[in-house]
Amino acid sequence: MELDSAELIEERVKTWNQLLRTQTIEFGSSSKEVTILLVSACQVLTDVLEDPLEYDFSEGDTTAEGGGI
Repeated sequence: MELDSAELIEERVKTWNQLLRTQTIEFGSSSKEVTILLVSACQVLTDVLEDPLEYDFSEGDTTAEGGGI
C-alpha cells in the first residue's frame, strides 16, 4: 500500500522523533557533564496555531510564508 503525502510526512516525523529521542538519550548518558532535557513543543505550537491572537500574533501569521510564526 502506498502512503499519501500526509501519511508519508507523519511517518517521517515519527521516525525523526524516535531517532532524536534515542540519540539524545545516548548522548546524555555518555557524559556526566551533559544535561539533556527532552521537551515536546507540539501542544504549545498547536495552541498558538489554533488561537494566534491569544499569543499576540495575527490571524495571517498562521498561514503566511515568512509570517510571525
